[in-house]
Amino acid sequence: MAGVEASQIVIVVAFLALLVVLQVWVRRNREGLGARLRPGREVDIIETVAIAPQERLTLVRIGTQRVLVLSARGAGAQMLALGPDIAPPPEGGAP
Repeated sequence: MAGVEASQIVIVVAFLALLVVLQVWVRRNREGLGARLRPGREVDIIETVAIAPQERLTLVRIGTQRVLVLSARGAGAQMLALGPDIAPPPEGGAP
C-alpha cells in the first residue's frame, strides 16, 4: 500500500465510526429532535403505516383534532376526521 500511512487509516475508521454513532443517535431521538426544531407547529404526523405497496395510512394531529389520511399513487387522498385528541401533545408542540 504505497502512499497510505497507518495514521490515515485510523483517521478514516474513526470518522466512519463517528458517523455511525451520530446516525444511531439521530434515529433514536428523531421525535424529540423534530419537536425542538419546529416548536409551535399545529400539524404533527403521529404515525404512518404502509397498507399496500402503493398505499399509506397516516394519522395526523392538527391542533387538537386527529385526522386519518389514506393516500395512494394515482388517486387523491381521502381523509377521515376522528375527533379531538385525548393524548397530550408532544413537548414543545402546540397545546
